[in-house]
Amino acid sequence: MLLFIGKANGQVINWVAYEHQADIKVFFTQYKYDADVIICKAEHKYQADKPGIWWWDEDGETGREYDMNRVNIIQVKYKYQADYVVYLTRHQYEIRLTDKYITEVWKQ
Repeated sequence: MLLFIGKANGQVINWVAYEHQADIKVFFTQYKYDADVIICKAEHKYQADKPGIWWWDEDGETGREYDMNRVNIIQVKYKYQADYVVYLTRHQYEIRLTDKYITEVWKQ
């Protein structure tokens, strides 16, 4: 697993195409109880300033490109391949993070 090194611009996400570009590998689950971390997806970039709040460009203008100033993530097909099993929520009060996530992913 690669650790995120450098300063993140909040939790702005870049979706990358290759594992060697990724800071972390994630598998998205549909069940909260199955998740390692519960992440809230922000609607606006400025909201992604706290741990556990992710923002990515839905229009693809900034997504799918390699950028060291953001968290580069690849989505894997199977749970066993992932560094984190992630559940996406719309409510910030549901965010749940592990110490491992905070140490390895959230760097400011």
